Amino acid sequence: MMNSKAALLLILAISSVALLTCSPADAAVPHRIGSVQLINAVGEKVIVPLCSGPYGDHRGPAFIDFPGSESFQFPVDIFIHGWTCSFEYVNTAEGGRKYTANVLVWKGVLPKSNSADVPEYPSLVPDYVPCYDCIWKIQRDGFYLADDKNHTVFHFIGHWK
Repeated sequence: MMNSKAALLLILAISSVALLTCSPADAAVPHRIGSVQLINAVGEKVIVPLCSGPYGDHRGPAFIDFPGSESFQFPVDIFIHGWTCSFEYVNTAEGGRKYTANVLVWKGVLPKSNSADVPEYPSLVPDYVPCYDCIWKIQRDGFYLADDKNHTVFHFIGHWK
């Protein structure tokens, strides 16, 4: 049999858990949508045949002229787990050479941890894997041609609402 002090502590503990899990503030948080805007900076029309998420959902295709952009929207919880996009473009300056790349796009676009807009999402650093024959490299603010860190192929802009 439980004494009254132990029973009171148990009730307080259960109430605290209920407050933590069923807070009215939590119920008031709207479903968050994230979006990423891909901005073509390569000077040629770029085809994005498909962007696919970790749960089988996808966006695309998109045909992005220069200058031009395309935006994708998706739930923020999917946004933070990483999407892969396939990119293609034909470089007319190289006699029509076709470039393709499959790239983890969304890993480097979250705001810094001190962002006033989304303070609960930490800054993510993209995984840098040496790839000497890659056309694109991922940086925090976009793709760069592998041989030219000043020539941006795409910029990423992340938005939340």
